[in-house]
Amino acid sequence: MTVGAFHLRTLCFSLALCVASGCNAPSTEPTLTVTDAHIVAPVGNRTVALGGFHLSAEGKTLRLIDVSSPAADRVEFHQTLAAENGRLQMRRMPEVLVRSGETLTLGRGGPHLMLFGFDTDLKVGASTELTLTYQFGNDTIQSQTFTTSVRDISNDIADQKPGS
Repeated sequence: MTVGAFHLRTLCFSLALCVASGCNAPSTEPTLTVTDAHIVAPVGNRTVALGGFHLSAEGKTLRLIDVSSPAADRVEFHQTLAAENGRLQMRRMPEVLVRSGETLTLGRGGPHLMLFGFDTDLKVGASTELTLTYQFGNDTIQSQTFTTSVRDISNDIADQKPGS
């Protein structure tokens, strides 16, 4: 057998083994990662809470379309803006974009979640869920549910880096 024939046989055998074992090219599916999901417990008898998390997108730009929770009647994306008189204002954002490779932090002082009609029976230390509805590029709209903790306001992630 010649050297060329040996290499050709080795290549054919390797390809057959790869196909038989189900080896595939690396996945190119876009991914969404949420860490440090939390809700800041409302103060006093209020039923409006603030929520946040770190969100990373890989593979394609991510468009957050909706968010919901069994712990609130309604959940909205909001942005904190500085007003001319120096007071902070909040504006509802219909959607949130996160470019591939970026991490967005939602929390006090910037983009965040507002939970209206929050279940006041949920106290600091309790857990509940947040469901994000999103779309990568023009792909199918999907939803994913994450567990979130109820925290005291002193434990918000406003100035924390992802993973801290």
